[in-house]
Amino acid sequence: MTNPSFSAIVVSWNHGHLLPGCLDALLAQDYAPLEIMVVDNASRDGSAELLAACDTAVRSHLFPENRGFCHAFNWGIRHTRSDLVLSLNPDTTIQEGFLREMVQ
Repeated sequence: MTNPSFSAIVVSWNHGHLLPGCLDALLAQDYAPLEIMVVDNASRDGSAELLAACDTAVRSHLFPENRGFCHAFNWGIRHTRSDLVLSLNPDTTIQEGFLREMVQ
């Protein structure tokens, strides 16, 4: 498979203070096509407002209640069409070139 599409799914619950670092690192990747999706489990820390103001390259889904990590991650997988999927925790900041190297 040459140049497979890639989705990074970040499941969050009250991690608004960590999301900017995680998302900035994803947006800085030199790999395309890349889909970035945040699935939020009813955070009450301003995460929804932060996600609304994000780069348009970041898709988000906000659950009205906390459905747990597995449910949220599986929702993300079902709503992507990418060849490859990466699960990232909100406290993860990947290094430049990480996705390209991972695919290779």
